[in-house]
Amino acid sequence: KTTFFWLLTFINGDRDSLIDAQTNSYLTSEGEDITVVCLFSSPGSRRLFCKETCEGENILIETDRDEDKSGRYSIKYKKLDIGSSLLYVTITKLKQSDSGLYRCGIHEELGPDLEEIFEIIVTEGEFVP
Repeated sequence: KTTFFWLLTFINGDRDSLIDAQTNSYLTSEGEDITVVCLFSSPGSRRLFCKETCEGENILIETDRDEDKSGRYSIKYKKLDIGSSLLYVTITKLKQSDSGLYRCGIHEELGPDLEEIFEIIVTEGEFVP
């Protein structure tokens, strides 16, 4: 199982003013599981995990529950004491067709939606770093 952790920070509550505008990329191999952990600067009422855009069939999971699952995709939300929140997004039994851009995000009742984009690259066979 592969787990990645990265920090998401927003300035002025504006999703266009990211401190780190880079897209994180994760290289893994077919058959593996991957979990990416997104840290947001505030809590949110709805959680999203999407491929490419968060519209229509690209929405893998949209929930207000702290944990949810849909097929090979799962999401786990944890509110931190400091007012921030963690969102764990997981894909199991990766396939090469899973390669692409993903978004993890939260919806805030009184502010803008917060999201982060990352890329997963799935290689054929076993990945050796």
